[in-house]
Amino acid sequence: MIRRFAVHLAAALFLAGCALAQSLSPASADREALRARIDAQPTDYDSSFAYVRLSIEARDYEAAIGVLERMLTFNPALSRAHYELGSLYFRLASYAKAARHYQAAATDPGLDPDLRARAAAYLPIAAKELQTDRWYGLLMTGLRYNSNPGSEPSGSTLSALGLLATGNGAKPAASAFALGDLRYVHEFGNERGDTFEARAQGYAAKNFRNDDFDAGLADIVLGPKFRLPVGAASAIIVSPYVAASAAATGGGYRASTAGGGLSVRFPLSAFAYLEPGVEARAVNVRDPAGFAAQGALNSGSLWSASLAARVTPMDRVTIDARGHYARNSTSTSFLSSRQWGLQGSVKFDFEPPLAGLPLNWSFTPYARVVWTSFDAPNPFLFPGLVARRDMLTRLGAQLDMPVSVSFGFTANVEHRNNHSNVAL
Repeated sequence: MIRRFAVHLAAALFLAGCALAQSLSPASADREALRARIDAQPTDYDSSFAYVRLSIEARDYEAAIGVLERMLTFNPALSRAHYELGSLYFRLASYAKAARHYQAAATDPGLDPDLRARAAAYLPIAAKELQTDRWYGLLMTGLRYNSNPGSEPSGSTLSALGLLATGNGAKPAASAFALGDLRYVHEFGNERGDTFEARAQGYAAKNFRNDDFDAGLADIVLGPKFRLPVGAASAIIVSPYVAASAAATGGGYRASTAGGGLSVRFPLSAFAYLEPGVEARAVNVRDPAGFAAQGALNSGSLWSASLAARVTPMDRVTIDARGHYARNSTSTSFLSSRQWGLQGSVKFDFEPPLAGLPLNWSFTPYARVVWTSFDAPNPFLFPGLVARRDMLTRLGAQLDMPVSVSFGFTANVEHRNNHSNVAL
């Protein structure tokens, strides 16, 4: 029942996004009427901006740009047109034109203060995209409350060597966490726009109740991105890479991986793409208690295949979906496993409810379900009886609230449930 619920919810998120796009898509008749009006009266700026707004909602960015450019030929000092053009060129990754129009809007004292602040916020972002070498950084820190940080069974029933015992039970606890993300991009300067990218991510958490739940993770991925043009505004992106990671739990080193992979992004349209990928890593596990044999038993290899998709059915709505298959091989069959997973999210961007905030906020509900199947029964659980099968579901939503280009807040609520065929 849980599996059906998770799958149905993921499908519901996808269909909700599509339905919303359909229900909110602007009527073509209204655009045609406005177009006729502004063709007859090019200086009717109110009608022109109304046409631009409907064109943006319909994602007909070229039509919106054409009208805005024509407005500037009649009135070069029309700063709102500069702002709208900057926003449109920014979406289309034409950063030189975006920076020029943002500059004109940000320096005009006659423009609405909120629009002027937004232009000033996006101007350095657009200018940065024109640099040959670029650095991006993110540091997030905060507090988290978890009703069951140890993921203990609801009945607190544990098993070992075929015997049942009562655990300590789920104990709610709070923790502090920090997430860091550093990215470097180098433009090769060729006509295709090929780049070299390196990314380092790190995560650390300190549990206030039990040090055993402390965790740390670092991951580095680097490689080139080759763009093979297939149209005026789209390209196939081929991304080979090498990767390495290290993890710690309870204050001690736990595992490391090293390997690489390849992903290829195929554009389906200007608003959709598919991205298959494969990855293989060697896994080295060390038992935190110092038992070399246990670490050796868990070490092995991990390879995976995935298929990701992104669709933007309407302006400010993005649907992401991903499926994967992973194979974890160790020296023992009862520690080797296969894993299948599905996940989906719908991201809604919107203008912040408070005046003076320059960047859009976003709300993202998401769902994920992962099935894990071990190759053989674990003799330390129920010898010779049944191989472990787990199904993990995660349902949640995240609200991102940037206050400025360099500071913001994020709120996240998630329900996680793991259903297993054996007592843990």
